[in-house]
Amino acid sequence: MDSAITSDLKEKLPRGLYRGKITVIDNSLHVDNVVNKLMNSKILGFDTETKPSFKKGPRNKVSLLQFCSSEGAFLIRINKTGFHTALVKLFENESVMKVGIGIRDDLQGLKKLRQFQPCGFTDLQDLSQKLGFKALSLKGMAAEVLNLWISKRQRLTNWDAEKLTSSQISYAATDAWIALSIYNKMMNSNVDFTYKNNIDS
Repeated sequence: MDSAITSDLKEKLPRGLYRGKITVIDNSLHVDNVVNKLMNSKILGFDTETKPSFKKGPRNKVSLLQFCSSEGAFLIRINKTGFHTALVKLFENESVMKVGIGIRDDLQGLKKLRQFQPCGFTDLQDLSQKLGFKALSLKGMAAEVLNLWISKRQRLTNWDAEKLTSSQISYAATDAWIALSIYNKMMNSNVDFTYKNNIDS
Protein backbone atom coordinates (compact mmCIF):
# COMPACT_ATOMS: atom_id res chain seq x y z
CA MET A 1 0.00 0.00 0.00
CA ASP A 2 2.85 2.44 0.77
CA SER A 3 4.09 2.23 -2.81
CA ALA A 4 0.56 2.91 -4.03
CA ILE A 5 0.37 6.43 -2.57
CA THR A 6 0.49 8.00 -6.01
CA SER A 7 -0.97 11.14 -7.51
CA ASP A 8 -3.77 8.95 -8.88
CA LEU A 9 -4.67 7.74 -5.39
CA LYS A 10 -4.39 11.30 -4.09
CA GLU A 11 -7.12 12.31 -6.52
CA LYS A 12 -9.39 9.44 -5.50
CA LEU A 13 -9.19 9.80 -1.70
CA PRO A 14 -10.55 12.68 0.38
CA ARG A 15 -7.97 14.87 2.11
CA GLY A 16 -7.30 14.02 5.73
CA LEU A 17 -6.96 17.29 7.64
CA TYR A 18 -7.51 17.94 11.33
CA ARG A 19 -10.20 20.57 11.80
CA GLY A 20 -10.55 20.58 15.57
CA LYS A 21 -9.10 22.89 18.19
CA ILE A 22 -5.31 23.29 18.08
CA THR A 23 -3.33 24.71 21.00
CA VAL A 24 0.30 25.72 20.48
CA ILE A 25 2.41 25.89 23.65
CA ASP A 26 5.65 27.85 23.47
CA ASN A 27 5.88 29.02 27.10
CA SER A 28 7.12 26.68 29.83
CA LEU A 29 4.61 28.18 32.28
CA HIS A 30 1.74 26.59 30.34
CA VAL A 31 3.12 23.07 30.04
CA ASP A 32 1.85 21.85 33.43
CA ASN A 33 -1.72 22.83 32.63
CA VAL A 34 -1.67 21.15 29.23
CA VAL A 35 -0.10 17.94 30.55
CA ASN A 36 -2.76 17.76 33.28
CA LYS A 37 -5.39 17.76 30.52
CA LEU A 38 -3.54 15.08 28.60
CA MET A 39 -3.24 12.92 31.72
CA ASN A 40 -7.04 12.66 31.78
CA SER A 41 -7.04 10.92 28.40
CA LYS A 42 -6.93 7.16 27.99
CA ILE A 43 -5.41 7.34 24.48
CA LEU A 44 -3.34 10.04 22.77
CA GLY A 45 -2.14 10.36 19.22
CA PHE A 46 1.57 11.17 19.41
CA ASP A 47 4.30 12.42 17.09
CA THR A 48 7.40 14.63 17.04
CA GLU A 49 8.98 17.01 14.56
CA THR A 50 12.65 17.88 14.14
CA LYS A 51 14.30 20.56 12.02
CA PRO A 52 15.76 18.68 9.04
CA SER A 53 19.49 18.50 8.55
CA PHE A 54 20.65 18.40 4.95
CA LYS A 55 24.29 17.76 5.78
CA LYS A 56 26.04 14.71 7.19
CA GLY A 57 26.56 14.72 10.94
CA PRO A 58 24.46 14.70 14.11
CA ARG A 59 20.72 15.20 13.77
CA ASN A 60 19.09 18.31 15.16
CA LYS A 61 17.24 18.07 18.47
CA VAL A 62 13.52 17.40 18.60
CA SER A 63 11.65 20.68 18.21
CA LEU A 64 8.00 19.80 18.65
CA LEU A 65 5.78 17.32 20.48
CA GLN A 66 2.33 16.66 19.08
CA PHE A 67 -0.55 15.12 21.00
CA CYS A 68 -4.16 14.66 20.01
CA SER A 69 -6.99 13.69 22.32
CA SER A 70 -10.77 13.87 22.11
CA GLU A 71 -10.45 17.46 23.40
CA GLY A 72 -8.14 18.72 20.70
CA ALA A 73 -4.57 18.82 19.41
CA PHE A 74 -1.74 20.17 21.54
CA LEU A 75 1.59 21.19 20.02
CA ILE A 76 4.36 21.70 22.57
CA ARG A 77 7.39 23.52 21.20
CA ILE A 78 10.04 21.96 23.43
CA ASN A 79 12.74 23.93 21.62
CA LYS A 80 11.21 26.89 23.48
CA THR A 81 9.67 25.35 26.62
CA GLY A 82 12.43 22.85 27.36
CA PHE A 83 11.78 19.24 28.33
CA HIS A 84 9.44 19.94 31.21
CA THR A 85 9.25 17.56 34.19
CA ALA A 86 5.51 17.22 33.58
CA LEU A 87 6.27 15.64 30.20
CA VAL A 88 8.44 13.02 31.88
CA LYS A 89 5.47 12.08 34.07
CA LEU A 90 3.26 11.74 31.00
CA PHE A 91 5.78 9.62 29.12
CA GLU A 92 6.24 7.34 32.13
CA ASN A 93 2.50 6.97 32.80
CA GLU A 94 1.40 3.53 31.60
CA SER A 95 -2.28 4.40 32.13
CA VAL A 96 -2.20 6.88 29.25
CA MET A 97 -1.59 5.10 25.93
CA LYS A 98 0.46 7.07 23.42
CA VAL A 99 0.07 5.81 19.83
CA GLY A 100 2.12 6.78 16.81
CA ILE A 101 4.39 5.70 13.95
CA GLY A 102 8.09 4.91 14.40
CA ILE A 103 7.91 5.70 18.08
CA ARG A 104 11.27 4.13 18.89
CA ASP A 105 13.01 6.78 16.79
CA ASP A 106 10.97 9.52 18.46
CA LEU A 107 11.88 8.27 21.92
CA GLN A 108 15.54 7.91 21.00
CA GLY A 109 15.61 11.56 19.98
CA LEU A 110 13.79 12.67 23.12
CA LYS A 111 16.13 10.74 25.40
CA LYS A 112 19.00 12.84 24.09
CA LEU A 113 17.28 15.77 25.78
CA ARG A 114 16.32 14.09 29.05
CA GLN A 115 16.31 10.55 30.38
CA PHE A 116 13.00 8.86 31.17
CA GLN A 117 11.48 5.37 31.16
CA PRO A 118 8.83 5.22 28.41
CA CYS A 119 5.61 3.44 29.34
CA GLY A 120 2.28 3.06 27.60
CA PHE A 121 3.54 3.58 24.04
CA THR A 122 2.12 1.63 21.10
CA ASP A 123 3.74 1.74 17.68
CA LEU A 124 1.16 1.48 14.90
CA GLN A 125 3.71 -0.29 12.70
CA ASP A 126 3.77 -3.22 15.13
CA LEU A 127 0.00 -3.18 15.46
CA SER A 128 -0.54 -2.97 11.71
CA GLN A 129 1.57 -6.06 11.07
CA LYS A 130 -0.14 -8.06 13.80
CA LEU A 131 -3.55 -7.18 12.40
CA GLY A 132 -2.60 -8.03 8.83
CA PHE A 133 -2.49 -4.56 7.31
CA LYS A 134 0.13 -3.88 4.64
CA ALA A 135 1.05 -0.21 5.09
CA LEU A 136 3.83 0.84 7.45
CA SER A 137 4.01 4.61 6.99
CA LEU A 138 1.52 7.08 8.42
CA LYS A 139 0.56 8.15 4.91
CA GLY A 140 0.07 4.54 3.83
CA MET A 141 -1.97 3.64 6.90
CA ALA A 142 -4.17 6.71 6.46
CA ALA A 143 -5.01 5.47 2.98
CA GLU A 144 -5.40 1.78 3.82
CA VAL A 145 -7.18 2.06 7.17
CA LEU A 146 -9.04 5.39 6.94
CA ASN A 147 -9.33 5.87 3.16
CA LEU A 148 -7.80 9.33 3.55
CA TRP A 149 -4.91 11.04 1.80
CA ILE A 150 -2.58 13.17 3.91
CA SER A 151 0.09 15.56 2.70
CA LYS A 152 3.65 15.28 4.04
CA ARG A 153 4.82 18.48 2.32
CA GLN A 154 5.60 20.31 5.57
CA ARG A 155 7.76 17.54 7.05
CA LEU A 156 11.08 19.02 5.90
CA THR A 157 10.35 22.61 6.91
CA ASN A 158 12.06 24.54 9.71
CA TRP A 159 10.49 23.41 12.98
CA ASP A 160 12.85 25.67 14.94
CA ALA A 161 11.47 28.80 13.30
CA GLU A 162 10.62 31.67 15.61
CA LYS A 163 6.96 31.27 14.65
CA LEU A 164 5.35 28.24 13.05
CA THR A 165 3.29 28.83 9.93
CA SER A 166 -0.39 27.92 9.75
CA SER A 167 0.54 25.11 7.36
CA GLN A 168 3.07 23.68 9.83
CA ILE A 169 0.55 23.86 12.66
CA SER A 170 -2.14 22.13 10.61
CA TYR A 171 0.29 19.46 9.43
CA ALA A 172 1.58 18.71 12.94
CA ALA A 173 -1.91 18.47 14.42
CA THR A 174 -3.08 16.27 11.55
CA ASP A 175 -0.27 13.76 12.06
CA ALA A 176 -1.18 13.25 15.73
CA TRP A 177 -4.89 13.10 14.91
CA ILE A 178 -4.37 10.59 12.10
CA ALA A 179 -2.37 8.32 14.43
CA LEU A 180 -5.18 8.39 16.99
CA SER A 181 -7.81 7.81 14.30
CA ILE A 182 -5.91 4.84 12.83
CA TYR A 183 -5.60 3.22 16.25
CA ASN A 184 -9.30 3.69 17.01
CA LYS A 185 -10.30 2.28 13.62
CA MET A 186 -8.02 -0.73 14.04
CA MET A 187 -9.39 -1.47 17.48
CA ASN A 188 -12.97 -1.14 16.23
CA SER A 189 -12.35 -3.56 13.37
CA ASN A 190 -13.71 -7.09 13.40
CA VAL A 191 -10.31 -8.52 14.23
CA ASP A 192 -10.35 -10.35 17.55
CA PHE A 193 -7.17 -8.81 18.87
CA THR A 194 -6.12 -6.68 21.80
CA TYR A 195 -2.65 -5.16 21.80
CA LYS A 196 -1.00 -3.04 24.46
CA ASN A 197 2.72 -2.61 24.54
CA ASN A 198 5.36 -0.65 26.39
CA ILE A 199 8.06 0.33 23.93
CA ASP A 200 11.42 -1.13 24.91
CA SER A 201 13.78 1.44 26.31
